[in-house]
Amino acid sequence: MKNGVVILSEAVTKRSEVTAQSKDPYPRHEPVPPRFLPGDAFKLFMVAYMSFRLLCDFIKPYPRIFLGLGGIQWACVLILLYYSRDVTRWLRPAPRAANALS
Repeated sequence: MKNGVVILSEAVTKRSEVTAQSKDPYPRHEPVPPRFLPGDAFKLFMVAYMSFRLLCDFIKPYPRIFLGLGGIQWACVLILLYYSRDVTRWLRPAPRAANALS
C-alpha cells in the first residue's frame, strides 16, 4: 500500500477483464421455460384419474343433470378444464436449439 492506495495484482485485473469479455451482451435466444415443472406428476395423475372417471361413469345408472352428464362427470369436466393449460404445455413441441448461423 502506497499513500493509502491499494494496488491490485496484475493477475486479478486480467481475470476480471476476461470474465467481463466472456459475457455475451446479445444473447442469441430467449430462455425457454421447462416443459415439466415441480408438481406436474400430481397434475398428470389428476388428469388421468378425472378422464377415467368421466368415461367410466357413463355405465353407472344414476340421474343425468345436464347434457347427459351426471354431477361427478361435471366435476371431472371442470377439473379437466382447470388443468387444460398444463396439458397444452406438456403437449407443445420441444424447443429447438438456436442455430448459430441464423
